[in-house]
Order: sequence, then C-alpha cells, then structure tokens
Amino acid sequence: MLILYISHCAMNCWRRIQLVVGLITIALTALMMVELSKLNNDFVIAIDNPTLVSTTNNNNNNNIRRWGCDRKETPFIFIHIGKAGGGEIRRKIAAAAIDYNRGGDWRSSNKDDHYYPIIADQDDDNDANSSLRHGKFCNSGYNFYIPNKGGNTVSKSFEGSKPCNATTPLGHAIGCPGQYQQKRCKGCNMNGVSNSTICDVIYVGHNMLGNEMHWLPPKYLSRWWHQYWYSRNDNSSSSYNISQYHHYFDSIYQGFHSIIPNQQYPQWCTKNNISRPYQIYSRNTNYTIDRENPVLMECSKIAALKADAEIVAYWKLLGNKPNNYSPLYSSLPLHRVVMLREPISWLKSKFYWHKEYRNCACDDIKCARNWADSRARLYIYYLCGEDCLSRYQAKTITLEEMTNQAEDNLRNSFSVVGLLNETESFYDMIEMRLSYMNMSQSLPAELSGGRHASGKGKNITEYNRCSDVFESETFRRRLREEYPTVAAAERLYYLGVEINRFQNEELQHCTRKRR
Repeated sequence: MLILYISHCAMNCWRRIQLVVGLITIALTALMMVELSKLNNDFVIAIDNPTLVSTTNNNNNNNIRRWGCDRKETPFIFIHIGKAGGGEIRRKIAAAAIDYNRGGDWRSSNKDDHYYPIIADQDDDNDANSSLRHGKFCNSGYNFYIPNKGGNTVSKSFEGSKPCNATTPLGHAIGCPGQYQQKRCKGCNMNGVSNSTICDVIYVGHNMLGNEMHWLPPKYLSRWWHQYWYSRNDNSSSSYNISQYHHYFDSIYQGFHSIIPNQQYPQWCTKNNISRPYQIYSRNTNYTIDRENPVLMECSKIAALKADAEIVAYWKLLGNKPNNYSPLYSSLPLHRVVMLREPISWLKSKFYWHKEYRNCACDDIKCARNWADSRARLYIYYLCGEDCLSRYQAKTITLEEMTNQAEDNLRNSFSVVGLLNETESFYDMIEMRLSYMNMSQSLPAELSGGRHASGKGKNITEYNRCSDVFESETFRRRLREEYPTVAAAERLYYLGVEINRFQNEELQHCTRKRR
C-alpha cells in the first residue's frame, strides 16, 4: 500500500510539473508574440513584390525585375568583385555622402560627420520626431563566413574569414551571426544593437552576395521573415501541409529571435544553455579555428544545421525550386549593386594580379586548371551567394544549379547591374535608382587616382603576347570548352549585359535625373 501511495503521489507530482512547464511555455510564447506585434507596429518594411517583365525569349523563368525610381530602402550594398574597377567605385560612393570632409581617408567613416539623407516613410514610427535618417558609410567592415578548409583552416580574404558550417542563407544567419562592428559600421546600430529594426548602412566590400545575412540586425530579419513569408503557403493545400508549413515557419522565426544578443527565450544554444553572446567569434586573424571558443563553435554548428534542415523542408512545402534560394535574397528590402567585367578579360587581370605567370604560361590550357577554373568559380560565387560556396564545398550543389541561382539573383536581387566599360552610366543608374545617393559630386583631389593595377610582370614582351592570347577567339573557345566554369561565368556576364540594358531603359522614365 505504501508503494502504491508513493507511486500515486509521484504521478500527480509529474502531472503538476508538466502542467507548470506547459503554462510557462504558453506564457513565453505569448510574450514572444507580443514582442512580434510591437515589432510590426514599430516599423513597416516597404517590401514590394517584384514587378517582372518578360525578356526577349518570353520564358516565364527569365524575367527581370522592375525596381522603380528614387527608392529609400536600406542597406545599400556594393558587391565588389576584385579586378572589376571597384576601387574607384568605392571612393565615389564614399564621396557621395553629404558633409564628406575627410580628404583622402575615405575608408575611415568615423573621422567626419558625413551622412546619406534617407527620407523616412510617414508610417515609420521609429522616426516620429524626424523625417530624415542618416545613413553611414562602411568599407569592408564585415567578415566572410565560409566552411573550414582542410580541417581547421578557412580561406583568406581581404575582410577576414570566419568558419561557418551552414549551407543555406538562413543557416548562415542563425548559425553564424556576425560580430557587431560598432566603430566601423554604425548604420545598423541606430536603435541600439539588439533592438534595431533598420539598417542604414552604405556598405562596400569584396563580400559575396548573401554575406548580409550575418550582419543584418536580428529584429530586421524577424520582421522581414514575418511580413514577407508568413502568407507564402499557397502550395500547401492539405491540412497536413499547412500544419507543417506553420511549424517550420514558426521554428525559423524563433531562430531569428534567438540571435538577439543575451536573449533568454528562445535560447540560441539549448544544448549548452547559452544565449547568443554579442561576439561568438574571436578577433583571431590567422584564418584558423584554434583560437575560437569550441563550445560556441559547437553551438554555431548545431544552430546552423537545424536552420538548414528547416528551410529545406519549408522550401519544399512551398513548391520552390530545390537548391535555389534566390527568392529569399530578392525579398529582402535592401539594394545590391554590382559592376561586371567580361570574364576572360577579368581572368587575364587575375592571372597577373596573383602572379600565376610564375607557374603557368598564359596560353597553357591544361595548366589553367590550377588557376582559371577556381577563379571563374569565384566569379560565380559572388553572384550566387555565400551559401553556394558552402554547398559546393559540401558537394550538395552542381555548377549548373549555382549558375541558375546566380542568374535568378541577377534578374531579381540586384537593383543596379553595371558594366566596367560604362562606369559613368553605372553612377547615373545608382543615382536615379536611390534617392539618397548623389553620385554627381566630384571626387576630392585626394581621392582621384589610386588604382591598383594588376601589373605586367617583369617581361613586357610576354605581357603583350599574353594580351593577344586572351583576346584570341581560338584561345577563348578552348578555355570555355575545357572549363565549364569559364563558360558559366561568360553566360552570367552576357545575362548581366541584357539586364543592364533593361535597367537603363527603365530608369530613363524616372522624373528625377542625375544631379
């Protein structure tokens, strides 16, 4: 009898514990939904559904987005593909700010009171006392986030590299949240680091498309996710699918909520009972993970893999193209611009910039495997996204799938696509597209020049011969036949030319011309 009594008491205690846990969970969920309600009332994103028009082939999968004129969305991101004229463009963008007065030190945005005049929407409660926000310039302030290379190392980059095990855009955001660069990139911190719902940064860097997923504020991402993707369940016809849809949607939303620094619920790393700290990475610059906190790296991996699995399942329920996350990138309320260079001409510059001539003759097609193949793939990564690099290294995406995502990004995720040989036109397009960019301002004398050319090596005669080689159609044909990556890069470039012509024509109808 005593044993039965104890067993009965234990069962009742367990039921009471379950009831208390359930009530706590309900209460915390309610608090989170109240927070979401406040978030949506505080600020409404001006997200426009992409306006698409058919291109010359009238294929529904080959449409180009109309972005309109005098747009106000931020952040602004210039994706600088190295050796495509980006150095001068960076200086021009820096000097486009009002009250720029730091002379030739254009990189140090904290040395003057410059700003880009961003006009707030009337329904923007964040700016109830002001109709003007101040965008801030940032140069190369955010790291790359890429898979480990050969064990504990990651590839070098100008901006610095950090390890990340994610293979999808949302896995990158939730599993590998970036470091806050308050001194270098102030535009995302206007409302406080953890509470920011806007990101008025004018960013220029060598970072690939999608790198912004690491540094966009958590509440910016949460709001975007709820406002844009909540109703995207048109293909979930059965009640089972609708239930699954909401499960994955809510789980991803909680993932965004968990990367708010020091957030207690939902917790970023439940396994180790850790909230997301302000910095999950060290200031290590030697491109290894030896100095990273192993517990935080484990938490990062767990969060990344969980988010990856959820977005893959969610994507399938929506009936979207598998292994193509371009719709995620195009739905973000921001502006990306890029300058494209004809790929084989670009490869010639890379050949000399990286001194590949020390190991290969410029016309040695077989030896080009050691440099041209990987460089052409890099060209594709810039337009496809950081997630493409991760999936390619994980052997979960093909070259054709990467090229398809890059093509969709060009059509829908870049509000300005420029061409290297038409730089002034590129500046015109930026100014007409965005109300806060005055690209007509003359560069200060201290900012002119400063090009870092690829060099010509020590043998000028050989350089001139190689210039002829790279211009030869016979060599070009052999290169693209031997290396599909080169052919894919060319395919993207010529699509970019088509998009550039379309965007130029669209912008001619803007009422405000370049100043």
